[in-house]
Amino acid sequence: YVAFSGTFVFSLLYLRKGQPAHDTAAAACASLGLLFTTMVLFAGPLWGWAEWGVAWRFEDARLDTYLVLGLVFVGYFALRRQLTQPEVRARTAAAYAAAGFVLVPLSYLSIYLFQSLHPKVISPGGQGVGGQGALVMLTALAAFVLLFLALLGWRLGLSALDARVTRLQEQVDA
Repeated sequence: YVAFSGTFVFSLLYLRKGQPAHDTAAAACASLGLLFTTMVLFAGPLWGWAEWGVAWRFEDARLDTYLVLGLVFVGYFALRRQLTQPEVRARTAAAYAAAGFVLVPLSYLSIYLFQSLHPKVISPGGQGVGGQGALVMLTALAAFVLLFLALLGWRLGLSALDARVTRLQEQVDA
């Protein structure tokens, strides 16, 4: 959700200011969001199998909305690949990502809005995980956010190097 939120923010910034760096950051956030989503969609059913005896329950709104969220961002990259003009690609992808972001809060809130097997881990009166479980969960969350930020920095650094190589190649060719 953090990665897709970054995609949303950088997409809005691109739509407002038109700076290519915002498009690059949005695409980097989206790719990492899709990576983390894929990991969850593979690991979650393994946990579900052990906990519930079934890998996927299609009536579970959290599972379904999260899968659709992942598929929306697969579509984001398909769209980016199809559009060849950089400005058109960036503007169209930014609008698509901004519209697709609506699934982030919907997916997060799905356990509150719909019947779900997923526990309400952090909520008054929910099934909860207790103090010690909450500490473990928040520590893991912090670790994954830090991992995301490190990978994002790496991706943006690679994008900057790629742009520099392209500029140098153009100078050599001229």
